[in-house]
Amino acid sequence: MKHKKTGLSRKAKITIGTILGATVLAVGIGYFVAHYQTVRAEEKQQLVIETIQKDIKSYQKKVDAFYADSKKEFIKEDVTTEKVKKLLDKANDQFIGQKMNTETSKQYQTLTDDLQTVNEMVILRNDSKALLDSNGALVTDADIQAVEKEATALEKEKAAFVTEQRKTIDEAKKQQEQIKTATDKVNALTAKESLTSSDRTEYDEAKTAVDAIKQEKAKNDLSNQLTSVNDKITASENEAVQKAQEQAQAASEQAPNDTGSTSSGSDSSSSSDNGNAGNSNGSSSSNSYSSSGGGSSSSGNSSSNNYSGSSSSGSGSSSSSGKSSSGGSSSSSGNNSSGGSSSGSSSAGSSSNSYNTDDYTDNGSEQNKSNGGTNDYWGW
Repeated sequence: MKHKKTGLSRKAKITIGTILGATVLAVGIGYFVAHYQTVRAEEKQQLVIETIQKDIKSYQKKVDAFYADSKKEFIKEDVTTEKVKKLLDKANDQFIGQKMNTETSKQYQTLTDDLQTVNEMVILRNDSKALLDSNGALVTDADIQAVEKEATALEKEKAAFVTEQRKTIDEAKKQQEQIKTATDKVNALTAKESLTSSDRTEYDEAKTAVDAIKQEKAKNDLSNQLTSVNDKITASENEAVQKAQEQAQAASEQAPNDTGSTSSGSDSSSSSDNGNAGNSNGSSSSNSYSSSGGGSSSSGNSSSNNYSGSSSSGSGSSSSSGKSSSGGSSSSSGNNSSGGSSSGSSSAGSSSNSYNTDDYTDNGSEQNKSNGGTNDYWGW
């Protein structure tokens, strides 16, 4: 008995094959499309990244142009914070939110860091310059401490630039210290209850310190205070000078009185000496002993032995008798000087011997006779 064959018909088989082929084709096409899309997306992303990197490099060149040297140690004078901020804002608007790979992110971070550094350099330079005015004097509202903080923050990264700015900062600090020193000196003077000439040295030191100040305001304020101090010291000095002049005038007025007394005494002494010299001269012209009765004379020694003070005429000066040997009361008048006179026989240093002849008034001739007519008076 023959069995009947069962199975798919040819038509069914074709249909199934067609379906399977279509499925495989669809899968393949889908894969291809998906792959193509992925590749295209990656290519597009890469293109975006490359564009970003290109733009970052363009911005970096602009940042580098802010520097005055290839080492990026100093910035150009025309760089301003406005220029830096404008460039930074533009870069942030373009790149923030963009998908970047690691390399691109690093490049962008470098760009923004450089812009921030340049901005800080501009601020430090401007703030340092602002400490001094156009004449190089410290401004009244200078905030030196704030500028020093800016310099310290940037010193590690931009050492050469900070060193240059510190020259201005140091000058500002120096002037600030000068103002403080001068102010302390002036305050020390104005705090005193009274000022005298002894404060002149301290005033001069304060004046020198004030004159060294460059800031006009501080200099003028302190100078005005010193003017008042100087007036008080000068007044004290003038008072001391006036007192010294008065003392000198009083001493000069006293000196002529003392000199007059001394001169009068000297003139009197001189007059006395002159008178005595006259007596001595008068008697030394003839060392003879006068007698009323006889003309004989005996010469004496050269020392002035003035007995009568009379001339060689031989006449005595006794009022009661014309006999020889006039009495010892006779006197010889010398020269008068300054109203003074010198009287008395042979005084003031002449070697004179006054002999009282009163005892011999009446018997002079008797004695002469008894002695043989000689002029020897008892051994004189």
